[in-house]
Amino acid sequence: MAGIIGIAIQLLHAIVTILTPAGLLILVIYLVKQAFEMRMSLGVQSLAGALLPIVFMTFAYVYNSDLFHTIGRADALVGFIPSLVWGFIVMLMIRFLIGLQVPLSEFVLSATFSVLVFGYVAQGEDGRMLSYYYGVVSGFLLYVFLLGLPTFKKKSAIRKQSSEVKTESTPQTSEEKPEPATPKRKR
Repeated sequence: MAGIIGIAIQLLHAIVTILTPAGLLILVIYLVKQAFEMRMSLGVQSLAGALLPIVFMTFAYVYNSDLFHTIGRADALVGFIPSLVWGFIVMLMIRFLIGLQVPLSEFVLSATFSVLVFGYVAQGEDGRMLSYYYGVVSGFLLYVFLLGLPTFKKKSAIRKQSSEVKTESTPQTSEEKPEPATPKRKR
């Protein structure tokens, strides 16, 4: 029986280690794709917001990897509790920041992804960095348990409204003008 529990724990550990950053990355890709579908300029802005934390963390990892060793030295509970709160806050941010013109949702998700991945790479499996993974996943699950899945319609609706306002104020050329309606004939 202890062997089965050990295998189950190892399986859960592997799932959390792989699916936490994969889930974050999938959300970032989805939001960037959605922004590109709205407008090219929004897509570029969203992509920049998603890439900025990755570039910054790559720089920090290459030139100051001690930062990640310091983070990984915290006790497991000290890493877990703030990460749980952060995971919950990240999900709240997705819900409430998704429609802003500045792509903060993409930035926050990408920053969380970057800290987890680079911290894990710097620490390896011997470090306590995995307590952060478990905390973030627990925060996500707590959010879904209490509030359900965040909706992504808000971003598309708000960005469509902002693009419609811009197109309404832009003068139309003769090719774009709608044809006048033909009057109905009376019988």
